[in-house]
Amino acid sequence: INSISFSPWRFLTSLSKRDWIILIVIVGCILRVVWDAIFPSLPTSDAATYVDLGQKLSRGETYFVGGTYAYWPPGYPFLLGVLYYFVGYSEAAMLALNIFIYGVTIWVVYGLAEHVLDDYSARVATVLLTIWPNHFMAANGATKEYFLIPVLVGAVWLYLIAANSTRWKRIIPLVAGGMALGYGALIQPGSMLFISAIIIYALTCKT
Repeated sequence: INSISFSPWRFLTSLSKRDWIILIVIVGCILRVVWDAIFPSLPTSDAATYVDLGQKLSRGETYFVGGTYAYWPPGYPFLLGVLYYFVGYSEAAMLALNIFIYGVTIWVVYGLAEHVLDDYSARVATVLLTIWPNHFMAANGATKEYFLIPVLVGAVWLYLIAANSTRWKRIIPLVAGGMALGYGALIQPGSMLFISAIIIYALTCKT
């Protein structure tokens, strides 16, 4: 009986890395689309402000809201401005953008987990991200944190790639990781403190 028993997890771990990522992204997309169909979301509070700023940028208007220029970090509205410039604002466009961001997040989370641990851990990490309630429930809203996750995870992954590369091969991932951290600071200014973790790691590991 054991010889013909079927283990879903054993089957899934038999998939190649590419097939696994494709499968988990498809499952995650279905989950997020179903959630949006059952619980559609309209921008309110901070989300409404980001949508408003993104629409202003897409029309070439001044980055200005609530009587000030500087209060709202510009990184996420920049992204929304590009989206709205090409397709305009709609719930479908917002969901499509977040699904794309989800796909990128799966890729960088898998890459970081595989780099630090192994393929098995990477697959577990992507499953947890896919079904994490706060993540899939936010897939139809304008939330900067949704965009910030792959930016910061990608920055750490790029740094670790650079730290384990030869002198000249580390230049590109270091520059790309630095750009990601810089853009992360434009999305959420508090993420500038994230740099201290990388500095401590570098000093500890002497890389």
